[in-house]
Amino acid sequence: MSTKQKTTTYSWGRIFRLLSFIAVVCVGISLLLSAVLGLNSAIGSALKMVGDILSYIVVLFASFSYVAYKRNVWFYLGWVGSLVLIVLFFII
Repeated sequence: MSTKQKTTTYSWGRIFRLLSFIAVVCVGISLLLSAVLGLNSAIGSALKMVGDILSYIVVLFASFSYVAYKRNVWFYLGWVGSLVLIVLFFII
């Protein structure tokens, strides 16, 4: 008898979907905690920040795939400029 074991393969698409799911869950839990515990909940704020960071990462990956598809220098410059602005304003 031959039994086939299921092997798990990871791809960028699978990781992308996992990050999207985690971002949505973090934002949902933070909104729930802010509604139940009030707007100044430290746990809710931390989860919201994690959700925001993951959301930015997901959007950046999705937009880069479009930019790579277009292969135009102006798209690359616009993407890098937007990335720099997101990082600067998120840190500040």
